[in-house]
Amino acid sequence: MTRLPAIALALISLSLAACGKAAPPASAEPAAEPAAAPAPAPRRAAPVVQGVQLQDGGLKLIVYAGDSEIKFGQSMKATVTALDGQLGPGGKPTVNSECGEGPVTFIDWPDGLTGLFQDGKFTGWSLDRDSPKGVYVTDKRIGVGSTRAELLAAYPEAKVETSTLGEEFTIGGYDGILSGKAADAKVETLWAGTACVFR
Repeated sequence: MTRLPAIALALISLSLAACGKAAPPASAEPAAEPAAAPAPAPRRAAPVVQGVQLQDGGLKLIVYAGDSEIKFGQSMKATVTALDGQLGPGGKPTVNSECGEGPVTFIDWPDGLTGLFQDGKFTGWSLDRDSPKGVYVTDKRIGVGSTRAELLAAYPEAKVETSTLGEEFTIGGYDGILSGKAADAKVETLWAGTACVFR
């Protein structure tokens, strides 16, 4: 019978002891949870235009971040900056020197809104028939696309008469043109302040 060297017996004994060694007991204390990441700072909502309220003395931008009024007499630069910031860049200024009230500078914005300026100041606005209904409206919800019946219900004091422009109406400081005399005739154009209308 072959006898293993003493060192080999020692190694086998250590291996057997290691195989039978029990795992250490689990710690009684739960592992610490990783620290939560700091919550991101809330983002401030950017102003978003909900509509433009037409006024006989200017315009009011209806926005999430607080309404802002643009009054007639405000500088052209401040008016253009405000409208560009809320409606997008306006078109290139054009000048008509043949208006009855003297030379007028015009700048167009989206959805049919035009600003009129004289001597570097905001003096009027107008809407054309391409303006979608409900975007630019008065405090009584009247704008391009409203019917004659809706106009007269909202403004019983409105004066409507036939002129060289068509069925022209006046409500306080507003003026406009209806497409006809029927109750369902539509408001085609609307303006306030300085006008460049050729009768």
